[in-house]
Amino acid sequence: MLLQLAVFVREIIETKPKLRVSIMTRLLDTCYQIRAAQICSCALWVIGEYCLSLSEVESAIATIKQCLGELPFYSISEEAEATDASKKTP
Repeated sequence: MLLQLAVFVREIIETKPKLRVSIMTRLLDTCYQIRAAQICSCALWVIGEYCLSLSEVESAIATIKQCLGELPFYSISEEAEATDASKKTP
């Protein structure tokens, strides 16, 4: 259901240029709520395709960074734990 909504938003943004700015603003405002991978990929495609001005691109990058969190996504201790766990399994 939500994927259909994301595809619908993508279709509207493609066919209604006058609504692009307001749709992009709302998409970026609600980006942090997206948890499903397919919906996230659709939203990222829309953001990448239709952020046209420098201010839109900067806003999109800032929003995506804020949603993802600080880099790296894992700590060195987590990586070491994963390596140790994989060595223990036969």
